[in-house]
Amino acid sequence: DKLWFFTGLQYLYTRETLFGPTGEKAPLIEKNPRFIAKLTYQPNQDNTLQGLITRDNPNSTGEDGEAALPEATGFDERPLWFWNFGWISFLKAETFLDVRTRGVAGPRNITGRDPDLPGHSDDVTGINSQNYCCYLISHRMRNYVNASLSHYANNFLIGNHDFKFGVQY
Repeated sequence: DKLWFFTGLQYLYTRETLFGPTGEKAPLIEKNPRFIAKLTYQPNQDNTLQGLITRDNPNSTGEDGEAALPEATGFDERPLWFWNFGWISFLKAETFLDVRTRGVAGPRNITGRDPDLPGHSDDVTGINSQNYCCYLISHRMRNYVNASLSHYANNFLIGNHDFKFGVQY
């Protein structure tokens, strides 16, 4: 009665056959393995700890296949971690503290088959050849922290009131 948990796994897989600009077949393969885990722990009646973590790992091979020759298709990898951890504590029956942190992090890489070979785009035919046109290598990260103190004031001045004070970063 003090510990609850949940986990889940999912694997998405899609394979499409795209017809390129000159009629050739180009495969587009998308994979996305996913994972989630949540844990809640209540050591006593006044305190609850909670944590959630998830991993989403989408990637694809064959990007832009309908406008490019097979050697000019790209790879797109964008794995992400998401997390959320929290603590709620009832200091008194009418006062509680809520502290949470959450965030997301992961790289985004869009590449071609050969990092040293530039892509070629023909403005007349609209066909991309030789290598993928674009490269993007980025690192994404966001972190948040919130803390709040809530108090219910019974018969304060001219009635009952809820007060909440907090900070967010």
